[in-house]
Amino acid sequence: MKLGIFQDKRFLKKDYVSLIVIFFLVIYFIIQLFGFKGFYSYGWDESVYMHMSDYIQSGGEIGLMETGRPVIFPIILIPFSQSIFLLRLFILVLSIVTLWIFYLIGKKSLDSKLDWLFPALLAVFPFFFITSNSILSEIPTLFFHALCIYFFLNRKYTLSGIFGSVAFLTRFQFGIYLPILFVAIFFFEKKNNWFKHLSRYLLGVFVAIPLLFINVFLFYKETSNFFLAMFYPFISQLTESLVGYAWFYKESVLFYPQHIFTWTFFSVFVLVGFAFLFYNKSKKNIFLAFLLIVSFIYLIAYPQKVVRFLMLCVPWIVYFIAYGLIQTFKNIEFDKKQLFIGLVLIILFANVLTTSYNRINEFHYAPKEFYNEYLFALENKTEAKIIVAFPMIKTKSKIDIGYYKKGLSMYEKLNKEGYDYIFYSDHWFPCQEEDEKCHNFNKILGNYIHNNYDLYINYSLYGSDFLLYSKV
Repeated sequence: MKLGIFQDKRFLKKDYVSLIVIFFLVIYFIIQLFGFKGFYSYGWDESVYMHMSDYIQSGGEIGLMETGRPVIFPIILIPFSQSIFLLRLFILVLSIVTLWIFYLIGKKSLDSKLDWLFPALLAVFPFFFITSNSILSEIPTLFFHALCIYFFLNRKYTLSGIFGSVAFLTRFQFGIYLPILFVAIFFFEKKNNWFKHLSRYLLGVFVAIPLLFINVFLFYKETSNFFLAMFYPFISQLTESLVGYAWFYKESVLFYPQHIFTWTFFSVFVLVGFAFLFYNKSKKNIFLAFLLIVSFIYLIAYPQKVVRFLMLCVPWIVYFIAYGLIQTFKNIEFDKKQLFIGLVLIILFANVLTTSYNRINEFHYAPKEFYNEYLFALENKTEAKIIVAFPMIKTKSKIDIGYYKKGLSMYEKLNKEGYDYIFYSDHWFPCQEEDEKCHNFNKILGNYIHNNYDLYINYSLYGSDFLLYSKV
């Protein structure tokens, strides 16, 4: 199978399913473009990636560097960083290509005229739809992950290792797949070929290792340790996840299953698909099931539970919904079977489109005025010393982060050196209700800022005060 779909002259005549998928992707692209109209209220994570891109591009003169995030995605954004429109368009194009690669995976493994179900259902999964035009790392990571699995299934183990490593260095959670693929080679290959194929896979994995030296360049000054600097973002993220606001994201172990099964009642076909594995015993599908099971268990065990983390395994959840449906259709025989399949598919898409539409509309975006009147207040400031409790601001100056260690980092920095401006709100330093120490610290921090700096702007939103202070 080749990625170049038009290399086969018979394509337009015989591969009508691929033509349907291409038509669907074009429509999907056009629908997404409508979301580009008007002002874009980017969020916390998007602003961090844009600031990190500015920081790397300027050599640390502007922007900020969050130590707990991989640096590959901000680097990828650099060619498009002068325009939010271009950044979003780049992600959208990448999402289209990603859906096509997942279709190619399903085309080979599902082996059905209904293999288009896989990319179609994935495209309308709420968070995939939202992130398809958002400046977030999910789509680029899924792009690299899809290439990793595509090449693995085609026994191109070196390329699989390369793209698997890049996916990990774009979003750390995807590192869970690297050891799974290593073990899977024992499953797919004959014993006398194990060493050869394992060597090729590991070669691919280690080819991407030089990317870690970017971390050394960026974080050596902060750590003064070559080895620590190399893995500093991974260590910082792990520490913050376990110690920081883990309680804030604590949810029931049923958080993810509930989200999936309330998205569509057809999610039960994941279990149906697993049941069919015992009869069909397809190595490729058993392998994909293993990817889903291990990654899903990892998410349930991970202390922070956030919907966006589901993107780690959503492609394989959707894959087995499609697989379960397809196998069910193949194994039932009665009059008017085609009519029955058509009705089921209509009900399926009516269900997923309705729930997806409702969930997408549940996402709240701050009003344009909040950005123009508050977050963009220092848009043209250069060489100002700015510290922030949240990163969504726009400025041409370097930004110091004050939201680490539950605000303690802001208090420590304010006591060490003066700042020209402070963006502050205790809304971003949440406390557990019974944590009096945390509540008292927020009061101390707020009073310190109020007593030592002049209030420049006070913007009220969602019942919270967002404050901009300037030096006295």
